[in-house]
Amino acid sequence: MRLETVTAEGLAHKSYFLSDHNEAMVVDPRRDCSIYVELAARECTEIKYILETHCNEDFIVGSLDLQRRTDAEIGHSKETHFRYGDHNLSEGETFYVGDLRVDVLSTPGHTNDSLCFVVYGRRDSRVPLMVVTGDTLFAGDAGRIDLLGTESAGAQARKLHSSIFEKLLPLGDHSIVYPAHGAGSLCGNNMGARAYHGLRTAIESAASAGRKRFRALSDATATLTTALLPQSTRT
Repeated sequence: MRLETVTAEGLAHKSYFLSDHNEAMVVDPRRDCSIYVELAARECTEIKYILETHCNEDFIVGSLDLQRRTDAEIGHSKETHFRYGDHNLSEGETFYVGDLRVDVLSTPGHTNDSLCFVVYGRRDSRVPLMVVTGDTLFAGDAGRIDLLGTESAGAQARKLHSSIFEKLLPLGDHSIVYPAHGAGSLCGNNMGARAYHGLRTAIESAASAGRKRFRALSDATATLTTALLPQSTRT
């Protein structure tokens, strides 16, 4: 098995080229997709799948361009309403890349079409090696929940909490988290510079960042409320 992280400088976007034996897959490819073709040629592998973790709004995805150059199959969530793609994915679906097994997890919260891809070292293994988390979970933060508007943020936060604690956490701390963004991204303000993290450590740091944001929001709301109250009602 070989994993290559491809970083789009300036966007702090991370995509992944994962190969085993003579097959490979790419997750969340950037628009300039020549790098993945070059990696496949260097590793003497064929790109079999192009997988998308969600509908990205902060960079131009290169899935179609890469497919034209490789004939790989594109997979994204059934909730991603694109006019392209070969697989509209649901929770529990499985792909095979060489001897690797890749299981699909539906992890709504950041967006309703968010997916994570859990990678196992053998087809019959019950112990995951890693999980590609997209914008659901980062090293030091979790995905934003305000993209659908502030009126939906509470519902999205509950979905994200369920996705992280009920679906990702049970995978175990030995599972390495590979997110779609790192430090410098606008998708979070507490992301670490590391490209990966142990699962439990990533969740604990994300929860800490979330509590800090909640306290800051509560303090700002209290200050604003006090400022708007008539002088006679203040205590």
